[in-house]
Amino acid sequence: MAIYTRTGDIGTTSVGSFKRRSKADGLVKILGDLDELNSSLGLVLSYSKTTRTAKILKTVQNSIFNLGAKLTGHQKNFRKLEHPDVGFLEREIDKIERELKPLRNFILPGGSKGSAHLHLARSVCRRAERTVAENRKLVTEDNRILLPYLNRLADLLFVLARFENQRAGLKDRLWNKEFKTP
Repeated sequence: MAIYTRTGDIGTTSVGSFKRRSKADGLVKILGDLDELNSSLGLVLSYSKTTRTAKILKTVQNSIFNLGAKLTGHQKNFRKLEHPDVGFLEREIDKIERELKPLRNFILPGGSKGSAHLHLARSVCRRAERTVAENRKLVTEDNRILLPYLNRLADLLFVLARFENQRAGLKDRLWNKEFKTP
């Protein structure tokens, strides 16, 4: 079977029930943002130097796939994410934050390659969160966990970025509000 079907050449795609939808449809945008988020996490995994980050992100990647599958209407075949999944993210945030110095300033994205890519993944996650909020009417009752999950995931990606820098022996780059262009 060929990867291309040519059926999307007119700006529509098949989602879930194989009903054609515009590629500009809100649900398709949500699914695209989740796909981009998952891809960015795959990129992080290629740069991350810590097994802890890798273990967490592999769990998250599977969860994101399940979220997308549930949004397409595959209700029976995929595990539904629930509040314990958000709790997992919160517990990981709490554990990691205990190992980091308290944050008293805004920080700039960067540092190690793993950290920089985690910051990028965080911003992709925030965009996905905004897309879901914008298209809330398309999110069924069965998928209401999507916004809390993405909100907490962005927080987790932020602390993981700091954790990656710490493990690489790098300090967070602090925002200098007094900075002037030379």
